[in-house]
Amino acid sequence: MMARSVPLELSARLILIVLTAFVLASNSALACTTVRPTAEDVSFQSWVANAHRITLARVTGMTKLPTQPSWHDDTLTLYKNPYKFSFSTTERIKGDAPERFDINGFDYGSEAIPPTNEPVDAEHFGLGLFWTWFHGHCRHTPAFVPGSMVLLFQDADGRPIYLYGRNPALIQSPDNPWIQTIRSLVRNPGNARPRIANITDFLRTASHILITETTKCAIDYEGRNRVQERRIIEQLWGGQISVPELEKKYQWDVWDDCDLGMQQLMIVHSRGYEMQSLRLRTDARTQIVDFSGFLDGTDEGIVPDTRARWASQIDFKGPRRWTIAEIKSALRQARSETSSHN
Repeated sequence: MMARSVPLELSARLILIVLTAFVLASNSALACTTVRPTAEDVSFQSWVANAHRITLARVTGMTKLPTQPSWHDDTLTLYKNPYKFSFSTTERIKGDAPERFDINGFDYGSEAIPPTNEPVDAEHFGLGLFWTWFHGHCRHTPAFVPGSMVLLFQDADGRPIYLYGRNPALIQSPDNPWIQTIRSLVRNPGNARPRIANITDFLRTASHILITETTKCAIDYEGRNRVQERRIIEQLWGGQISVPELEKKYQWDVWDDCDLGMQQLMIVHSRGYEMQSLRLRTDARTQIVDFSGFLDGTDEGIVPDTRARWASQIDFKGPRRWTIAEIKSALRQARSETSSHN
């Protein structure tokens, strides 16, 4: 069968797209990464140690910059409505920030505030993705909203430091646990996990918790044995959801290395538009789940993610090995407490 020819104009466009992507990647070597971060990369303790200054500041104004698609400052790619943002210092947490300073960024527009009724810093109060899930992505120049309060990590030249999967945090509440944690780490650098909680606190902030099982394997085009199908054995938390919905909504990767009959405790957390699942191997005979690899950052017992790292930034008290029956009991208690508060 003869191959279908590609129109010359389309070929030229494809070549242009490929060359453009290559040039952007070459000129912004530090701009984007899909490499899985190391434990050191995602340590709040390291972020505090590496920052020249950490400042709580209010955005006081913004000035439009000339729109030049190729313009960027060293390691941070600038795009989409470039602006110079002005700040006034509210609190010097580390280092000696000036009373007033500027940072180049861009205008978020309607994307600046999450389209929900929750406070903009609500993610800091829960124990979900903000505290536990870290991924490599593009180091875009940050966006700011005039009038907002932000927590900034900066280098010696005043440029924002790239933090894995964390933009400069909007601080709305005086009891925000994120800023309290950073203050604590500045005062006591040896305390790597100043926020204290337990596993139940982590579980109850999940969107869904399920027990799943691998039911079919298949050899892929590279000759590797991969998961082809799973089934949900039981749903422990959250509204009812099907396997196709999980695959679509949570980008559930069905092509893990296959271990037929393997059971997993799948804990799904969401943050804005991001939804990710921590998947822990479950002993089918004893029904025991071991959280140690998640808590210690060793990955032991975790079905790994090649792009991201699950790493606890919280000092979790209490047992690390739980039976499914104990998890169910803890979730029943959480439901009861939620109902009584409502």
